[in-house]
Amino acid sequence: MPSSVDKLLSKLKIHRKAPPEDLPEYPYQPLDTSRDEIRLITLHPGKYGNPILISIHHAPLVPIPEPPGRMTIEELRETMPYGWEAHETFDGRYFFTNKDIKSSYNDGSAIRHAHWNHPDPGFDRSKYRNLGPDRSLTKVQFEALSYVWGPKDDGYYVTVIPKATITDSAARSCVKEKGKQYNIKTRSNLYKALQCMRETRRSRIFWIDAICINQADIPERSLQVRRMGDIYAFAHRVVLWTGFSDNMNSDKSTIKSLEGVSHGIVAARDGFVCIDDVNIAFSTLHRSLKNKLGTSEIRQLVEFFNSMYFWRLWIWQEMRLSTRRSIIHYGFSQIPFHTFAVAVSRIATNGKRINPALINDAGQIFQLLRSSNIDLELLQTASQRDCENPRDKIYAILGLLSPSFAQKIRPDYELPIDAVYRDCFLAHLNLTARLELPFTYCRQKGRTLTGPGWIPDFSNPPAWISAQYFSAAGSSSSETWISGELGDVLNVVGVSCTTVASIAHHADDVGGAKTTFSTLRRWYNFALGSSSSLGPIDNKDMESFCDLLLDGRVRDRVVNAFSTMTLDETRARIQPLLNLPLADTANDDQEHYSSIAAEYEYLIQGRSFLRLTDDKIGLGPEDSEPEDLVCVFLGACRPVVLRPAANGKFRIVGECDILGLRDGEALLGPLPSPWRSILGILADGFLRLGFRRHGTEEFELEDPRVDPISEPWERMDYHRERHDPKFFEKFRNKDTGEVINSDPRMLPDALRARGVNLRTFSLI
Repeated sequence: MPSSVDKLLSKLKIHRKAPPEDLPEYPYQPLDTSRDEIRLITLHPGKYGNPILISIHHAPLVPIPEPPGRMTIEELRETMPYGWEAHETFDGRYFFTNKDIKSSYNDGSAIRHAHWNHPDPGFDRSKYRNLGPDRSLTKVQFEALSYVWGPKDDGYYVTVIPKATITDSAARSCVKEKGKQYNIKTRSNLYKALQCMRETRRSRIFWIDAICINQADIPERSLQVRRMGDIYAFAHRVVLWTGFSDNMNSDKSTIKSLEGVSHGIVAARDGFVCIDDVNIAFSTLHRSLKNKLGTSEIRQLVEFFNSMYFWRLWIWQEMRLSTRRSIIHYGFSQIPFHTFAVAVSRIATNGKRINPALINDAGQIFQLLRSSNIDLELLQTASQRDCENPRDKIYAILGLLSPSFAQKIRPDYELPIDAVYRDCFLAHLNLTARLELPFTYCRQKGRTLTGPGWIPDFSNPPAWISAQYFSAAGSSSSETWISGELGDVLNVVGVSCTTVASIAHHADDVGGAKTTFSTLRRWYNFALGSSSSLGPIDNKDMESFCDLLLDGRVRDRVVNAFSTMTLDETRARIQPLLNLPLADTANDDQEHYSSIAAEYEYLIQGRSFLRLTDDKIGLGPEDSEPEDLVCVFLGACRPVVLRPAANGKFRIVGECDILGLRDGEALLGPLPSPWRSILGILADGFLRLGFRRHGTEEFELEDPRVDPISEPWERMDYHRERHDPKFFEKFRNKDTGEVINSDPRMLPDALRARGVNLRTFSLI
């Protein structure tokens, strides 16, 4: 059904769906790469509904060196006293928090207070307060437009005229001149954006990819894509055009709701959310949030968060690179980007105190905004976003990837998709010395690639992607090499652990909440080896089941994570459902059952419950079969299910989670009592793998299963970089100066000396 905006446009006769007579297509002139040129457009003034007139010119994108100023956030964190942390807001300000100064919710989670002065009163304020003047980052000041291309359609034509600073009336007269004007065809969404962005008296200078890149010139397109990160980072501001609401009157009220939600809150780029002013009562903030978001406001926000804009992959890079001057445009209304980011962060971290659907939608955007992402997490999230060209699953995030990783990838739209994904996988493998890119991307169901099965298919993401909260190969590094005449065989070193004995698949023949609960019941019975009739539920068995179901994302394992539940809390929530008659869950309109089903539905998609020949249990790929091998590769986060193929080679079925194979047991054996493995969330938002004795709070880095580090190796302190593996430690050889990101006690020769039966798996 056409929106109110489309109906309005259809009434405006001057909108050109056919090219004006005698105006040829705009002839693009080559960019001078020696001068680092880009194209910019001048959007000439005009009233809404009048023809769009632009001029196009070339300009060098040369950044102006930043003058010496305040400390970086990393430098500032080095000055923090014990218990204090430093964070950076979306508009570039620094604030400080103390873990002991906070307010608590009834469920035990807490929110800290933001402080704007360094905890050391004698610390020089100019080193962290000075943002500098509102200066341009390049010699040419321009705005960069972030928007959704939208589906291919008849579109509209804009007219290119000679560059000039002209009034609306002068522009209309200029169009009448012959031989100086050209046409460029745009898709409908861009045309609507230009109509809204245009001012009535003043020209604006924009960089817009659809116009400023010659889309028909593939070499230029490949080159300019490499520069898009710099273009958005160096723009005076980014204008994020999210489109129109179906109801033109709701854009103002949506923006008003976002402004109200952001009141009294500070949000950091690393995902930290705090109370802005300690003089504002916490209960007042909580109460005001509920009052500001009634049924109508929630419906409008859900519609806004679900717009096509927030699902487009390219906007992720554009949002994250936005400057403190950037704005969000929703219809004819706008809001500062940092205010929008604070509102989203607050809604996403507010638990279930508002509306589950709204929390989920805000959470999706919240993950895009966070800066504490390593390359692995960026690739995983990018695979789940929409883009027109499958190559852009990689190319669209080059501006966000670490420089070490990004420089290994050179955009080339003439390369086959298989080659793009293969090069990305091998670049990540060589950089990290880890096989941590999830092998769930290698599943055969829905696979579109024609090359070797070990190449991840980022264009076919599974419904469930692991969070990589485990270190199945401990702190080892991968041992791999390529072979075969066509370079199509990936050889990996690892250990064969066990074999699939039997499988319980997902219950996909019922639908809705009933399917979720039916699957949970089937899997639990299968785990116990019982019939379809549930007997008494043992607490220990139930905890193991919940641990598998939640993929280890429980507070018992991930400490300092207030957003997760403990195993006891999870067991108490799931156990009653297993005894509930399925008929009671059939009505999906029942809010209680529907909300619970939504929490667990994604955890069962694409997976099956496995019972192994050594009596271990776990969750694995939905297309697992009896006699499939379960192996652990050196440098891998999780075990992998393999299927024997011809000539002693193997095909990847996918990743699995096996109790007893999560944390190096395949190489080092089980952890001795009373030790257990945990993940600690550090001040910079990253996770670190460690160990803890039961009943204590001490976080130990040393694995109790290995001997103390011996000469000439020593453990190093380090600062995590975005190209680093998810879990690693650094060690230095004092004799040679060599630095490695794995434990020398887990090098292949050291493992063989321990009696580990390492072997080579040739993957096709």
